[in-house]
Amino acid sequence: MLHFSWRGCIQQRSDTSESVEVSASHLGMGSHPQVLRIVVNRLAQAEGHWRPLNRSERLGRHG
Repeated sequence: MLHFSWRGCIQQRSDTSESVEVSASHLGMGSHPQVLRIVVNRLAQAEGHWRPLNRSERLGRHG
């Protein structure tokens, strides 16, 4: 039996990328509210103006 680690999914952080940890199963990510909030937040950024996700955005809080 093969065991795969979540560590293999982590991208090296750069000026335009980061890995974001979420509490969702692999199959559940497509409908998990926290994941959907993060995806919407990332897609809403203007092209060329990437910034890291902050804690309040990760938790779905504003301000």
